[in-house]
Amino acid sequence: MSISTLSRFLLGALLLGAGAATGQPRPLTLDEAVQHALARNRTLDASRSGYQSAAWSLRGAYAGWLPRAEFSSGLTRINQASLRLANAPIDFIKNAAGLPPELAANIRPFAYENTYSTSVTLLQPLYNSGLEHLGIRSAGVRRRQSGHQLEDTRQEVVSRVQTGYYQALKAAALLELTREMEQRTASYLETARRKTAAGMKTSAEVLRWEVQLATEQGRAVDAENGLALAKAALNETMGAELEEEYTLVPPAEPESADTAAAAPQHLDGHPGLEVAKSLVELRRLELQREGSRFTPQLNLAFSYAWEKDADLALDGTRSWSTSLLFQFPINGLRDYAAVQQARADLRQAQVQAEDVERRLRLQAHNAALGLRAAHQRLAIARKAVEQAETNLATTQRRYEQGMAANIELLDAQTAAYQTHTMLINANCDLAIARIELERALGSRSHEKGDL
Repeated sequence: MSISTLSRFLLGALLLGAGAATGQPRPLTLDEAVQHALARNRTLDASRSGYQSAAWSLRGAYAGWLPRAEFSSGLTRINQASLRLANAPIDFIKNAAGLPPELAANIRPFAYENTYSTSVTLLQPLYNSGLEHLGIRSAGVRRRQSGHQLEDTRQEVVSRVQTGYYQALKAAALLELTREMEQRTASYLETARRKTAAGMKTSAEVLRWEVQLATEQGRAVDAENGLALAKAALNETMGAELEEEYTLVPPAEPESADTAAAAPQHLDGHPGLEVAKSLVELRRLELQREGSRFTPQLNLAFSYAWEKDADLALDGTRSWSTSLLFQFPINGLRDYAAVQQARADLRQAQVQAEDVERRLRLQAHNAALGLRAAHQRLAIARKAVEQAETNLATTQRRYEQGMAANIELLDAQTAAYQTHTMLINANCDLAIARIELERALGSRSHEKGDL
């Protein structure tokens, strides 16, 4: 875990722990939610591990240029009958030739009951059609591809957190609206009861307001459940406990105007597109590697060994050898098929990259249109709320003066509720439309995490 990753993890822990000492739900801003997700999201953490794996693969590819050394040591044990048979010529020479004892002692056995062998081998590639260089290039492309994938995952996590945050804000606003309507209805019910007791209203009117109050209470329960589900979904994306409680802090609206019209022309550097392009480069390198099977290879091998004897001590006769190994492959249909397969894989990757770019451009175009439509819906919703509130205020005054029936007030209140709901949805849709456009363009919102 890098220092930056560790700092994000600690920041996320502090953010979640804030407010625990006071026993009150802590405030949670949008930036805090994003930072916590960057530190704790499991999908992003897995993507970081994939990048680290690719980085180690590149280091391993560079190591392919270095000589490969191998140390080997072994023990071989044979039975007594095999030992006697192997050394029978030695016994015959010693007994029949009448050699002096000092000369006979220098004759080594042909075999030992326990035979130890030790050697060191060094292999240095000299020419292998650039396989090591291709391996390094391929590993480098894989690391870049993993980096683009990590950035794409990071942007996706940021987008999901931002969307989930606004969805939770919308659920909280709907709950607040429902409770406000519930209080209004309770107030109207109380007024109707007083007027009924004074003989100014009928019991049917009280019954209507009681039914309306029950309806508002049911909406409040649904709104509470909606808020709980929205917060749980946000917690899951942040990597927090699903039951974690907090108070959402509405972010400030962006000051700059949206440039939706120019959106689809700015896809250069989109991490999703870069992943597809990296795959094309990988397939091209694989085709070169398969083609190298038809070229000769030259390697240098050096071996240093100790003669096999009956103990572990390196006191036997030492020998060394140097070999220049030249290999020229005689390839058959299998290698030819591998080249054709690699060529087909390259074509497939090229088509897929073109398809990815087209889909990303379509997504950006749709997101730009969606943002424009969200602005229009918000303007319409604001006018509708203004009109509904004016109508509700007028109808309420007429109702209190006995000039309007309760059904008119019920309709006016329902219209006000619906327009306020439309306004809440429009505000949320506009914020999410901005997020979707930024995601479609591959914009690097928030500081890019370390790779």
